[in-house]
Amino acid sequence: MRFRTPPPMHFRKDMPAPMPNDFPNFEQFVVFSLVLIVFFYLNYYFLIPKILYRNKLGFYIICLIACFFVHHYSGQLFRYMMMGNNEREFPLFATILPVGFVLAVSLALRVTSDRLREDRERKEQETENLKSELSFLRSQISPHFLFNIMNNLVALNRKKSELVEPTLIKLSQLMRYMLYNSDEKKVSIEREIEYLESYIDLQKLRFGNTLEVIFEKKGTDTEGGEIEPMLLIPFVENAFKHGTGMIQNPVIKINLLFEHNELIFSVLNKYNPLSIEAKDSDSGIGLKNVSRRLTLLYGKNHSLSAAPDGDMFNVNLKIKIPNPS
Repeated sequence: MRFRTPPPMHFRKDMPAPMPNDFPNFEQFVVFSLVLIVFFYLNYYFLIPKILYRNKLGFYIICLIACFFVHHYSGQLFRYMMMGNNEREFPLFATILPVGFVLAVSLALRVTSDRLREDRERKEQETENLKSELSFLRSQISPHFLFNIMNNLVALNRKKSELVEPTLIKLSQLMRYMLYNSDEKKVSIEREIEYLESYIDLQKLRFGNTLEVIFEKKGTDTEGGEIEPMLLIPFVENAFKHGTGMIQNPVIKINLLFEHNELIFSVLNKYNPLSIEAKDSDSGIGLKNVSRRLTLLYGKNHSLSAAPDGDMFNVNLKIKIPNPS
């Protein structure tokens, strides 16, 4: 039996020429993909944290270049093993593009994830620090306040005054507020005003007619407003501390206004510049404490000014208070 040799194939000019065997087949695609995955995790878990984050930029770049050439020549070797001796070299850009893309993606993901983790940890640490600092600052108020009140009681007792009993009653009201309300996150502005009024009445019992104290609440609409407990008392304490003593005709004026979710609080008192340094040397907790506390609690949502104005010392506080949720 004779077999006829098939005639050679002829292609018309309009027919597309056959494609050379230069493109990766399925096996090549799988191998190249596995190599790229290895480079991804190598860069993500080793090169970036162990080399780049340790400020070894030059060595990191050398490692990336090595990755390019390893991938390129491993591809050449694989093509030789699969297709024999191939005179046409695999183009370099065909290695640079996929390897560069994979390494860039792994770098971006690693850096972004690390930055997000660091930001989250820093915010958690800042939150814990703020909680600790606020707790410490608030704990300073009670000893400072009690120290002043005890001095008042000692002075009244030495005079054998009949005002000792009403003073103790007022003090018990203040203690009740300090014990049951000062640990709360928020209290109503009405409760804070009642606390201020009790404290002012207590001081009036002590000084009598020798001191003029005016507490005005013009146009105050405090319904629904809440602030941190014992936030305003340091300003009033400071006025009584520096507004009495070596001062002729001492006077203290206190104004409080709350409307449109804004608290406006001012304290004005006469003062003697010569006595301030001596009094502050004993305890300088008040204004410094509350200024720091306001910064921690309200940040840019508050403004505070405390400065002398002639023979008067003027404190002005404004707080933007959000609606209770």
